[in-house]
Amino acid sequence: SVLAPHVDAFQARLRRGQYSTHIERGYTAAIAHLARWMMQCCLPLNHLDERSVDLFVGQHLPHCDCPPPVVRDRRSVSAACGHLLAVLRERGAIAWPAIPTGPIEEELRRYDAHLRDAQGLTEGTRGGRLHIIRRFLRYEFADGPVQIAQLQPEELRQFISQQLELRATAKSLDSRTRA
Repeated sequence: SVLAPHVDAFQARLRRGQYSTHIERGYTAAIAHLARWMMQCCLPLNHLDERSVDLFVGQHLPHCDCPPPVVRDRRSVSAACGHLLAVLRERGAIAWPAIPTGPIEEELRRYDAHLRDAQGLTEGTRGGRLHIIRRFLRYEFADGPVQIAQLQPEELRQFISQQLELRATAKSLDSRTRA
């Protein structure tokens, strides 16, 4: 497959991250499943990105009838694909995503630097926090200037309430589709 030349680097990344042998095997199997899907879809390596991974995870996995052994667990496959994309970008096999611009992204870059430099947080922890803060800033400011001083506690409470409601709805829908 087009991913075969990158498997050793992928596994080396997992070992550097001290992933267990069990996880490494599972993630490697997930990448093999992705490679099979890419071949079936005639997706060239240079077109592999977050959007194509989202298609694989969101559209292929729920209806997958690929012969065993395949990994179908969405979280495991998503995590494996995230590591794969990082490896492929480090090796120059695929393009880096365009850096988003605008007032919200600039504020997020400053916040990320603070989380990294002052708080000492890892990339994974920072990424999770930035994801939530990005949604909040978009909720409050759309694409306009970010004016943190104007935020009121009630706005944050409304946002959290809305997010909890969306999450509850998503869990309800997910449990219905599994039943």
